[in-house]
Amino acid sequence: MDTTNSGISAGGLTTLGAELAQLVWSGCSAPAHGTLAMLDRQIVARNQEVALVRVTGSISGLCWCTVAAVPMVQQGFELLQARSISYR
Repeated sequence: MDTTNSGISAGGLTTLGAELAQLVWSGCSAPAHGTLAMLDRQIVARNQEVALVRVTGSISGLCWCTVAAVPMVQQGFELLQARSISYR
């Protein structure tokens, strides 16, 4: 595997390919950073300033995103190690 091209992303080096890897990574990143776009939201109660919201999500969907993201993290570490080698 050629890791000398610094323009290659870790996702592009996985079996998923760059586009699918980006989709999977975004799917895991969003809920990890507090974005609830992938989750279902239902407003249970509301007053003028506060809404009580029930948030649910697909455990299976989150699991499969994570299963697909783990090899990308490993590939990223391998890429970091390959690019950190001193050639002097």
